[in-house]
Amino acid sequence: MIDVNIKIDCEKPELVAQAVEYDTRDGIVFNTEENKLSLSFTCENISTLKKVVYSTGNLIDVSMETIRRFK
Repeated sequence: MIDVNIKIDCEKPELVAQAVEYDTRDGIVFNTEENKLSLSFTCENISTLKKVVYSTGNLIDVSMETIRRFK
């Protein structure tokens, strides 16, 4: 098992978390504090880790870009 904890600096982390949680895999815990979005999850293997990071990372990127555009 692989335990993963990621922290990302971003504007309005609550909005990013809401957008990403809507269409993401089960088992990912999102926390927001001090302009940081934290993700915690466990993967069974490297292949699963790559899939989760890639899909969730893309959603986070799109959400952050959307917030920047509509500032």
